[in-house]
Amino acid sequence: MRIKLNTELMSVVCVSMYETHIDTRYIYDDEEYEVEHSSVLTDEEKDYFSNAVCMKFDRDKYKETVGKLAMSEIEDFFKDYEEHIKIKLVRGTERVDSPREYNFHTDCLIFDVEIEQEELDRIASVVESDEQFWEWARENYQSRDGFISFMPYWKDDYLKEIVGGPDVDRALSMYLTYIYRRNYGFDNYEPEFGYNYNILDQLRSNHGLSDFLNDDRANDILAKAHEGG
Repeated sequence: MRIKLNTELMSVVCVSMYETHIDTRYIYDDEEYEVEHSSVLTDEEKDYFSNAVCMKFDRDKYKETVGKLAMSEIEDFFKDYEEHIKIKLVRGTERVDSPREYNFHTDCLIFDVEIEQEELDRIASVVESDEQFWEWARENYQSRDGFISFMPYWKDDYLKEIVGGPDVDRALSMYLTYIYRRNYGFDNYEPEFGYNYNILDQLRSNHGLSDFLNDDRANDILAKAHEGG
């Protein structure tokens, strides 16, 4: 069975680029700081570079890069947790979707997975008697004042959905998030660590600001700052 998932429902990795650790305004601020305080650049060069960062930063390319890195981390997650679930990531189906406004949604990676029916049946059997799972589901997904949940957090609803119901994507996302949180520590989870940290580390280690700056002169200015201090 092929199922479409997204990282807004499956909270293992986060590709949100608004006020997060991978926000384009913050991730390369060390290089911007280097240019701003360089002793070998003129004020005109610094102004030109600053404007280029605002106007010539290729956000589509950046989103695509984040998406590919996130897919690699999700693939690692499936390998790391293969004793808990047999699931296959479908490469080439990924895309980063961004909302028009960030008041209700954020950037998320959408991708396909393949999973056998007997594996979905097995998950249903495993969680049916797992009281920790049901307590966690109610605590994290239950509707409350000011929040209407569309997740199947009640036991009867979940057991119907996980075996192939209309909301099997939501039910499967809950289980994937649960096994990750359970292993990592329910009280210790922070999005800056784990697989998310790997995305941040790879962006900073392998993809500098010049990779996404579509302006030759601005990239020359950045290189001059690197060389001259």
